[in-house]
Amino acid sequence: MQNQKKLSEFFTSVSEVTNLYYRKKFNKYINQQFEILDFGCGSGELLGLIQCKYKIGVEINKFSQNKLKTKKIIFVSKLNDIKKKKFDTIFALSVIDHLQDPIYFIKKLANKLKKNGQLIIIIRHDNKNQNQINSSWKGHLYSWSMLSFNNLLNSIGLRSIDHGIIKMTLPPGYIFLKKFFSTAQILSLSKLYYYFNFKDRRFYFVCKKK
Repeated sequence: MQNQKKLSEFFTSVSEVTNLYYRKKFNKYINQQFEILDFGCGSGELLGLIQCKYKIGVEINKFSQNKLKTKKIIFVSKLNDIKKKKFDTIFALSVIDHLQDPIYFIKKLANKLKKNGQLIIIIRHDNKNQNQINSSWKGHLYSWSMLSFNNLLNSIGLRSIDHGIIKMTLPPGYIFLKKFFSTAQILSLSKLYYYFNFKDRRFYFVCKKK
């Protein structure tokens, strides 16, 4: 349980910055009339920035769930807890590469899209020189190239209508820096640090059913 608490605190500190970027980046896929799902919503930083007809998160971490309750954000613990509901936009941001069976979950998410809905995924692409010694985070199980992930999407009945690189990377020591800089200022530093980060990259894909 202590590890779950640390993970919740870590991802909350990350999401406070990254979701400011994502909210603006994917703004055209957010509408006040939309019904939106955030898979792996953490403490609800992205959902808290979204105004729409209906929004719900999927989150398994009990400490993050407590934060969602405080924010009065609707959530479930498992994707299967959402039965018949369909969504205009589904987010799966930096979560798919943590899962043992990513294809299974991508298919499940795609099945919850409305007819013209979109599934927005962010994945990790590791540098060829990264290894278990020089990379401190051990939670990522998969790394894809833009080509290989696009091929994966095609193989399971999805097509990419937009894709690209997430051009921001949190700088080392950003948690310490947050004591002196605002979240918006940390985001600006992250956009700059992206050009000095030669390790992992993150790609985004906006997908629709074929």
